[in-house]
Formats: sequence, structure tokens, C-alpha cells
Amino acid sequence: MALVDTKNTKKLHPAFNGMNDRQIAAIYREDRISMLQPGDILFREGESNDSLYLVIRGELHIKQGKGDVETAITDIVGPGHITADMFTLRDKRSAIASASTPTTLLTIDSTALRATDAEIKSVLFQNLSRQQSLEGNFLLSEKTTLRDMNEHLSKQVQGALNKSSSYAGSSAIQGLLVRVPKLPPYASQLTGLLMSEDVSAKEVAELARRDPSLTSAVLKRVNSAYYSLNQKVTDFQHASLLLGFNQIYQVILGLGIQKTMPNTGQFKRLQTHSILISVLSFEISQATQSGNGPIMNTIGLLHDIGKSVLLLLISQNPKLAFFISLLDPDRVGALLLQNWEIPEAIYQPLEYQKYPESLPPEFIPDECRKKAAILYLAHLCHD
Repeated sequence: MALVDTKNTKKLHPAFNGMNDRQIAAIYREDRISMLQPGDILFREGESNDSLYLVIRGELHIKQGKGDVETAITDIVGPGHITADMFTLRDKRSAIASASTPTTLLTIDSTALRATDAEIKSVLFQNLSRQQSLEGNFLLSEKTTLRDMNEHLSKQVQGALNKSSSYAGSSAIQGLLVRVPKLPPYASQLTGLLMSEDVSAKEVAELARRDPSLTSAVLKRVNSAYYSLNQKVTDFQHASLLLGFNQIYQVILGLGIQKTMPNTGQFKRLQTHSILISVLSFEISQATQSGNGPIMNTIGLLHDIGKSVLLLLISQNPKLAFFISLLDPDRVGALLLQNWEIPEAIYQPLEYQKYPESLPPEFIPDECRKKAAILYLAHLCHD
């Protein structure tokens, strides 16, 4: 029995600590030793959990999985470790184990355990329990370390994101923003209307009717190839009924934003992106019954206005291009909307739209947390 080196129990496994040669030989038998080559599967998810595997040499990779679908490695089991908690109440495996290097294992199944002498079984269980406790303490220590690191990194990220919080008090930045054309009155009125819970499509359509350019834009939208209507629509009221609240709203606000920005390819790409985000934000808001759909539509349309503003400011001030490019577009956009007297419920989420990617929810103010989350989800769906 060349594999059974009872003279040096340290080469076996901590489970044999304190056992004499007779006790070790009773468990460490030739027929219980198995050898795996790299890539060999030891067990799969869903198989019976009636055997304990002690890793003598080599290394196993544990992955959570379902059938043939595997996730990333969740655990690495090396010499002296156990593949699963033998005290678990689960009767089925919940993961996939495979060898990453040539691996030697000792298998102890439930039948072997029942046939084992009570004294040997007692020592074995004590050793395994101690090993489990050591591994549990190690994991707890690792968890504490990771938690502390996460808190530290969160504070660092928050500090970096908050560096732009003093923009409002900067005369240089305010001086630049004064040069940005204001939204047309109808666009500002529209965002004010949204703060009313009972705003109707009729009120929005009435606002659009006051400006010939808006009437033209609404008719152009309804007669576009996207809708492919059999007959051309020439009546504004008919167009309003066909398009509905959200489409008319997008036309009005979109045209308002267009009038503040240059007609360039970069701006058009930003506007197209913003329209998609606004649609997704509205749908997510409706599907999750979180927040006000039209307000989320507006936030989506305006969420990248800071980027558009920076492009405009660079074109107006080419000598300051380097300085302007260092500004945070989210803070600039929020500050611009604030200067335009857009309601806080619309511009505040823009300041925090990057937070969900890197920080826990509690770092975002309660009043705009859901809006920032919806905006983040809309970007994930878009991507």
C-alpha cells in the first residue's frame, strides 16, 4: 500500500491528527483513494451529497452551476481541505467540482462512516469539526477585511465624485454657463407642468400648438417612416391623439434642447442616445411602479445635457478646451438645469447617475435614489 504513508501523518490530512497507525489504516485504504487529472469532474450540481472528499494532494475548483452552465470559480480546495461541509442538511450537491491539477483524494461515503469503529469515528469528527471551524474563522476574517476595504474604497470613490460639488460657487464655471443659450420658454413650461400629478396630454398638446415650429415637428414625427401611416396626417389634434402623451412630450423637449446646442454629429449622437434612455427609463418606471413615468422620461432626455454643454463650451472657448474637458459633465448638466430653473426633482438625479455603478444605495440621497437607480438600469438595458 504505497499510498498509505502512516509514518508521516502530516502528509495525509488534518482529519487523521491524533490517530494511531491502526486507526489511520482503517480509514486510509487503497480502495478509497482516487486520482484526478486536470479537467476531470469530481461531482456535479444535483448529485447525491453522501460522500466526503479529503484532498491529499492537488487542487479542486468549485463552481456554482446548473446543468452544463457554470459560473466563475467560487472556491479553491487545496491539500488539507474538505470539499463540502459534512454537517450540511442538503442531500444534493449545489456546485460542480473539477481538478485543476493532478489531484489525490480520499473518499469517505456514508456506508463507510456507518461501518467505522465508534472511537475512530469520534476522533475523525472532532478533527473535521476543528478543520471546519478554522476554515470558518478564516472566511470570517476575510469577510471583515473585504468589508473594511470596501468601505475605504467607497469613501475614496465618493470623495472623487464629490470633488465637483463646489461648481455652484465657482465664478469661472458660472461665467461659462452664462454663455449657453437658455431653453425656449415652452420647454421650461413643460417641465413645470410635469410636477403636477394630473397633467394631461391635452395640456401638453395645447402647449405645442402655441408655437408653429412645434406644430411642424409633431406633424413631421407622426408622418415619419417609423409609423408608416396609410394617409398623411395634416391635423394637429389628430396627430396628438395618434402620438400620445410621451411622444408629443419628447418632440417638444427634444426640439427645445436642439435649439440650445449646435447642429453637429456629436450632439446628434448624444441626443439619439438620450431619447433611447428616456424611453427605457419611462418603461422601467412603469414596469416597476417606481416614480413618475413622465418625469423619468424627462430625466432620460436631459441626463447627458452636461456632455453637450461641454462640447458647446469647448467650441466657444478652444483655448480653454483642456480645462473644460476636466469638468464633471453630470455636475455641469445639473448646475445648468438649476440655472434654467428646472425643478430639482429633474436635475438632482443627474448629479448621482454614476453612483449606482460604484457605491451602495445609501450614498445617494433618499429623494432621488430611485430615479438614479432607474437611470442606471436604463443604461444597462441600453448597453
